[in-house]
Amino acid sequence: MCKYCGKEFIPRRKTTQFCSRSCTTTYNNYNGLGKKAGLASVKSQDKRSKNEIYFSELCEKYFHNIETNKQIFNGWDADIIIHDIKYAVLWNGVGIIKK
Repeated sequence: MCKYCGKEFIPRRKTTQFCSRSCTTTYNNYNGLGKKAGLASVKSQDKRSKNEIYFSELCEKYFHNIETNKQIFNGWDADIIIHDIKYAVLWNGVGIIKK
């Protein structure tokens, strides 16, 4: 059974958990938690750093209304938006460069 869509399939390897690359990518984009990890609204951004993910998890523990990687306007996004205190964070940590 596919871990994302639930479709039954025959895996090529014992460790295969998804029926397609599409399911793998979608599952990974949602962090396997059923909630969107990021929009990648800025075209070059497609991954979040572990530090950014950890920081957003800490924020979720202390604040009620949190959004991550939400597109704000004209292709710009905020990495973490804390609506409770009207605060947005742009995380400029070590990133992944794709060529």
